[in-house]
Amino acid sequence: RGIRSYGVGAVRVDRGHEIHTARHSRSFESATIGQAPGLLGVTRKISGTPMVGRVTAFRISPDGATVVFIADKDTAGRFELYSAPASGSAAPVKISAGLAFGSGDRGVSDFQITPDSAKVVFLADPNTGSGVNEIFSAPINASAVPVRLNTMAMAPVTGFGLTPNSARAVFFGVDTSTGSGAVEVFAATIGTASSAVQISDVGQGNALGDVVSADFSPDSARVVYAGDGSSDNVFQWYSVPITASGPGFDVQLSAALGSVGLVRISPGSGRVVYTSDDSVLQRLEVFSKPIGGG
Repeated sequence: RGIRSYGVGAVRVDRGHEIHTARHSRSFESATIGQAPGLLGVTRKISGTPMVGRVTAFRISPDGATVVFIADKDTAGRFELYSAPASGSAAPVKISAGLAFGSGDRGVSDFQITPDSAKVVFLADPNTGSGVNEIFSAPINASAVPVRLNTMAMAPVTGFGLTPNSARAVFFGVDTSTGSGAVEVFAATIGTASSAVQISDVGQGNALGDVVSADFSPDSARVVYAGDGSSDNVFQWYSVPITASGPGFDVQLSAALGSVGLVRISPGSGRVVYTSDDSVLQRLEVFSKPIGGG
């Protein structure tokens, strides 16, 4: 659970420079869905025919019914998103159908399936090209065209995660409140176009700052993130309601003198436990605080 500024297909903005991680770095070895050969089942190819290129990544939906995969199945070098029944009972359908990829576009680079197995949220570059990703959502069965959750000013999207209740996507994008260029946290309603709202405000306090990691509470109510919003390169833990209407609703949890480390949210969503050098510079210790501050 949670989001990182570096991930599969992510692009991190570093003061005007784009640092690309290895494309589809979370690749999979060849695998078979079904029983072991010679026992009870029959091996079935579920990625369909023809396959111009190759499958680069796949995931099985939480309910076990559907496999979602990235492949340049139709056009060599054009990676798109498909789904198929895990049983192999039907041909794959293209989830990313309707996105107008053009010359220089890399296609779909990463995806996640919502916990309720109903939708897929993914990163792709049909509007911006050259691997500058935006974030989209679509039904897992491709029954509707994808919708873009961000606005153009928020691109590139450099990492994302889905809340446990399957309602929202939380992602890293570019500050839209001050124009600082900081990496900030945005929350969007899955399935609703252009619904993303910036909910962090690192750039307001430090124009050179960035959000570098984030996680959500198990009840999907709050986001906890690390950012250097007060002093450059001195990161603190912050908490903000996921439904915040904009920046300025977060609270600072840690009081780090130099750095923070790990963070965990209690199963009941009431407290945040984190490591930080709150007491002595460069001595990481464990602290606990209500998730809403105080």
